Amino acid sequence: MAHVYANNELVDMLLLYGECHQVTAEAARRYAQRFPNRTSQATPYGGNRRRVLDIVEDDPSISTREIVRQVNVSQDKVWKTLSENQLYPFHNNDTRTGLYNF
Repeated sequence: MAHVYANNELVDMLLLYGECHQVTAEAARRYAQRFPNRTSQATPYGGNRRRVLDIVEDDPSISTREIVRQVNVSQDKVWKTLSENQLYPFHNNDTRTGLYNF
């Protein structure tokens, strides 16, 4: 049976989701920090999401295939985690400053 949240919990979740610019992992992290006494519907994959994000933060040019090897999860989960957090592998941000790598 699905967990039923109280109205005030749903409002808090939505407000945090907006504050975090719709980045699900960040909103979940802040929710857990701000409301430690509330129950969480964290999945077993939750810890691996953090690992995926940490790996990408350390090396933004890493391939999804390499992340799959390091974390031992499916490539679908890696792609979903990246897209939920508005991260896209192999996008070189130097083009914004006019620097091109040829």
